[in-house]
Amino acid sequence: MITPSAKPLHAPTLHHLEQLMTGLLEGVILMDPTGVILSANPAALAMHGVKAVEDLGDTADAYASRFRLRYRDRRTLPRRDYPLMRLLKGESFPDLIVEVTPVDADQPCWVHQVRDIVMDEDGGEPDCLG
Repeated sequence: MITPSAKPLHAPTLHHLEQLMTGLLEGVILMDPTGVILSANPAALAMHGVKAVEDLGDTADAYASRFRLRYRDRRTLPRRDYPLMRLLKGESFPDLIVEVTPVDADQPCWVHQVRDIVMDEDGGEPDCLG
């Protein structure tokens, strides 16, 4: 006999999302609507040359202080146009290609194709951004 859990099966948790993200080849960074970085999968960490989610920065602002982003034509993205910042403003960007460079490096180290996803629990305000 299966014992019913206190939490309905359809109520995912951050842990469930992290388990799903671990197997993805695409890099995924999750943050809450205030800009706090909650999690990142191994692919996202590798794509930024870091070992732990804390190395990305604890917020979208901290991320922008650690990484310089440019368009493919070498134009620097202003901080306000970084994908994480655009997510916080409620903007969508279906396909954006950027070069990512740690602030202490001269040449771009990675090229990322970035997409956005907004998740909510009840069809209301966003709970999690990715």
